[in-house]
Amino acid sequence: MSEEQSYAPRERRYCVPRLVDREGDDHVVIPGAWRGLVENNTLYQNIRKLGRNSGTAAAKAERDILRDYFVSPAGYQQAPWQLDAILRNREIVGNEN
Repeated sequence: MSEEQSYAPRERRYCVPRLVDREGDDHVVIPGAWRGLVENNTLYQNIRKLGRNSGTAAAKAERDILRDYFVSPAGYQQAPWQLDAILRNREIVGNEN
């Protein structure tokens, strides 16, 4: 939305002209089109349940396979840079217990 501030109002896609309230040249508030949507009870009419906000069991299983591979010795040999990227050149300090 902030990137569209440089566009002409008719070229904006995020918030189209006349959707929100605005102030006229005479400083009087001009109601936006959203108000008609609320009054006609059509603003949220097409919203329905879209599903959960989590991955499927298959996606989680694939994630776990990749996790187990990349923390294994074979995975470390394939991507030795990963530990450096994670630690960003910090040393691991072990627990002395």
